Amino acid sequence: MSNFIEVKLVDEMKYDHQGEKKTAKFVTLNKPTAKNINLTSVLKNTFQSGAAVISERVKQDSSDVSSKSESENEDEDETLGISPSDAVSLFYNAENGIEKSMDAFKKLLKDVGLFDGDVNATSVMVDALSVEDFENLLGEYLVNFILASLFKNQNKS
Repeated sequence: MSNFIEVKLVDEMKYDHQGEKKTAKFVTLNKPTAKNINLTSVLKNTFQSGAAVISERVKQDSSDVSSKSESENEDEDETLGISPSDAVSLFYNAENGIEKSMDAFKKLLKDVGLFDGDVNATSVMVDALSVEDFENLLGEYLVNFILASLFKNQNKS
C-alpha cells in the first residue's frame, strides 16, 4: 500500500494561496495516521453498512452461489477488485450515517489532502470541489486506504 495517491480533478478548481490565484488540477491524498482514526472508523463503518445492505438484497434476489472458485478469489487484489465508483455506490447504500460520513471525509481531506501536491486543503477549498470530484476523491480514498486496511485486517483474523 502506497503512502499517497494523486487524483486528477475532473473540474479544475480555482483558489487563492498566499495572495496568488491558482488553479488546482489534482489532489494528493496521503495515507491516514492514528491522528485520523476517529474519521477513518466512520468511513469504514459506513462502507461496511452499505456492503451489508447490498449483500442482503443480493441474498433476497437470488439463491445462486458465486460462480468463482476459491482459487479465483485468492488471485484478486487487496480490495477484491472494487473500483472507486463501486466503493462510493456501496457507501451511498448505507442505511444511516451517510451525512456524518461525508462530514468526516471533508474533515479528513483537510488533514490528508494537498491541492496540486503542495497546498494543504482548507474547508473553503474542500467545499469548492464539484460533487463529481468530491466523490472521486472519496472513492479513491476508500479503495486505496480504507478498504485496503479493512481487508488486510480481515485477512489476518
